[in-house]
Amino acid sequence: MPGTATYIVYKVGNACRVWNTATNSDLAGVGTTPEAALQKALDLVDPADPASGGVGDVYVAAGDYQLTLPAAQFSGFNLHSYTTLKLNTKARIIVRQGYAAAVFNLLSDDDEFRFGVVNSMIDGGRITELGRPANPQWTAFRLKGSSTGAVLGDPSSTAGMQFNKIANTEVQFAKIGLEIVVDQLKGYVNSNTFEFLRMLNCTTFVSFEMADLPYTTGNPIFANRFADLQLNCQSHARTQMGIRNVTGELNEFDSVKVWDINQGVAAPGQTDPLTIQVSARAANTIIVGGLLVGANVKSRNFKIESGTTKVLPPP
Repeated sequence: MPGTATYIVYKVGNACRVWNTATNSDLAGVGTTPEAALQKALDLVDPADPASGGVGDVYVAAGDYQLTLPAAQFSGFNLHSYTTLKLNTKARIIVRQGYAAAVFNLLSDDDEFRFGVVNSMIDGGRITELGRPANPQWTAFRLKGSSTGAVLGDPSSTAGMQFNKIANTEVQFAKIGLEIVVDQLKGYVNSNTFEFLRMLNCTTFVSFEMADLPYTTGNPIFANRFADLQLNCQSHARTQMGIRNVTGELNEFDSVKVWDINQGVAAPGQTDPLTIQVSARAANTIIVGGLLVGANVKSRNFKIESGTTKVLPPP
């Protein structure tokens, strides 16, 4: 239900509209594509306070939202700080064939997102590509820290993603379900929560990437929590890794389950599909229960290269 949403994205026939609950009227000049309508709602931040003057609550009503715009016009929905995006359980975002970017972005950079994204949430909905694609190229959620610090003033300042939550979404047929990337010195992805995501038939469900840079302002991927993720390889022989290349410090995987990893295929350079790969650059990774390691997972189907990884209860 829309609840207290400030803006409601909905469909009339094939056209998308944005309802302003404060004025009981549609926003004018929005455009009728899902890309234009939802991004318009997400961009309605307080221009005088881009760091914390977020949109508030945005609700996406039930319906199929087919993405059609080419790469030059759309590279994902960008979330701002202090925004809660709630999607109806039957709101389905359908990715076009050949799409190769993320569907949702949480970014820090040296431009529009120079303050990063904090205290925001994406909750619910479904994301898929139709037709059981053989080689999907898209990512459902990407958190990317690309701040160089050039526009931050204080040399000690950083900009990234923290205290955000992504929960209760179903993702199917993605290349990557959830991607965490830090590729610049002052970017970070710290203390975010990912909960009860259901992912099916993805090449990789969760992926980490951290550039090899001389970070001096703390660990750039730190204390993120993954809880009750249900990651299902099913029988389409496409999944290579459940959790790929875990890096950073104190990232926690609580009751994360990768189902039917034996149905997967080995990634390039690997001999078997893996439930989890913890890199040597990771420190104090915590794995609690689930189906990643232990008696119910064959030793060839997981790889832990960091000696500080903690598995509870011990295998």
